[in-house]
Amino acid sequence: MTEDKIKITLDFLDSLGISGVQRYITAIIEFDALILNVDRHTQNIVFLRNEDGLDTGVIFDNGAAFLSDTSEYQLGSSIEGSIRRACAKPFSHSFDIQKKILEEQFGYTFRTSYDKSMLRSSLDKCAGFYTDDILKRVEDIVTLQLERYPELRL
Repeated sequence: MTEDKIKITLDFLDSLGISGVQRYITAIIEFDALILNVDRHTQNIVFLRNEDGLDTGVIFDNGAAFLSDTSEYQLGSSIEGSIRRACAKPFSHSFDIQKKILEEQFGYTFRTSYDKSMLRSSLDKCAGFYTDDILKRVEDIVTLQLERYPELRL
């Protein structure tokens, strides 16, 4: 069923002549798996019109990443348990399943050189805007997800 959803969607987008659409969608799904963005619905996947038709856009609207819905994923609860409960979109409720299907067809697309020191530096810059428990959650999630998906590292 998930494979069918992906195939139908990519066949349609491919018929529009969007260059690199398969790798673009794969990158979005890989990135969402890394940051646990639970709100990647089809209205926040964008294509840009150019002189020749359509082109891939930027990856945007990641506001539901890092288990940020604290009514659903309470602070202080088990990070691992919350990660297991996180539901992906748009093709499957499983980040792993949709990521695996796309990577098997189109290879690994998204790669990051982000490491713990870069993460710590980024989080330190956010210290005045977020509480320590929120920053710790983000740090834990990124660390766990990079361990879970080592293929996403350069």
